Amino acid sequence: MIDPTPASQDDVYAHPYEEFRIELRPTAGAVLTIERQLSGVYSIIMVLN
Repeated sequence: MIDPTPASQDDVYAHPYEEFRIELRPTAGAVLTIERQLSGVYSIIMVLN
């Protein structure tokens, strides 16, 4: 995961096979968590199924 206070600029960007999580938190109801892993080769815009 990305450290909230990166030590260097290299820590800001995602790396191949890095896992990430997106949490959708509505004002009412349950939290939806989506966890994915980047592929070995990726572009700036791509679909992660």
